[in-house]
Amino acid sequence: MGNMGDALNKAGLISDRELARSKPRERGDRDQLIERHKIQKEVSADDAAKVRDLITERGSRQGIGGRRHWHYVTRDGKVPYLEVNDDLAKRLESGQSAIAAAGDDLMIISDETAVAVDELDPTAILFWVALR
Repeated sequence: MGNMGDALNKAGLISDRELARSKPRERGDRDQLIERHKIQKEVSADDAAKVRDLITERGSRQGIGGRRHWHYVTRDGKVPYLEVNDDLAKRLESGQSAIAAAGDDLMIISDETAVAVDELDPTAILFWVALR
């Protein structure tokens, strides 16, 4: 917000917290997104096919369709959510399961599968609490 924000803060019209929120964020989020795109381009067609096969063969959609909203980050930086049941939410929280993309399809994969997918194409994993 710059000078105007400082003036409003000094006049007591906005708080320090509101002033801090209004300032532009660091470029870290954008830089991370650019880095993910670089990695995605470096993935060979053969590795992409292996990743797609791993996710579709070992993944499932069990647990999707519950009452909890589980947010994840897509490859293009959007933050949608899946509706998941309580059991799947616990597995996602603990790192036992991950959300992965096989093309346009979302699948739930185990942590062992997530390790294998992460080695080939880390951008295919949309949410995972990697505790390793």
